[in-house]
Amino acid sequence: MGWQGCKAEPDTQLHTRLKYGVDITINKHAYSSWQPEVSELCEKLAVNTVAVCGIDTDQCVLVSAVDIFQAGLKPLVVADCCASSGGGSFHQAGLLLLKRLIGEQQVLVSSQLGLRQ
Repeated sequence: MGWQGCKAEPDTQLHTRLKYGVDITINKHAYSSWQPEVSELCEKLAVNTVAVCGIDTDQCVLVSAVDIFQAGLKPLVVADCCASSGGGSFHQAGLLLLKRLIGEQQVLVSSQLGLRQ
């Protein structure tokens, strides 16, 4: 689709509030971040819940969360750590669809995760 954004720092850096406890980051090259490398890592580490955030809520975040859900894990979409390059209405549309697809209780805000301020 010709997207050329978010390919290098500083665009690819995690926000400081999200870095707490993060030892591993994996770059993705398609809509979904749920790829074999991530699946294998989650299995190896016995992960059953995955926090999902990023750009675009209505595209990459949505597809990743649904793929994680379909893989049998629990995706938690951190709404205030997501946005859409299409604007607020696309972000809200993505959140609305996510609540329907993976469960309303699985779309939350960062304060519900207990992230350090």
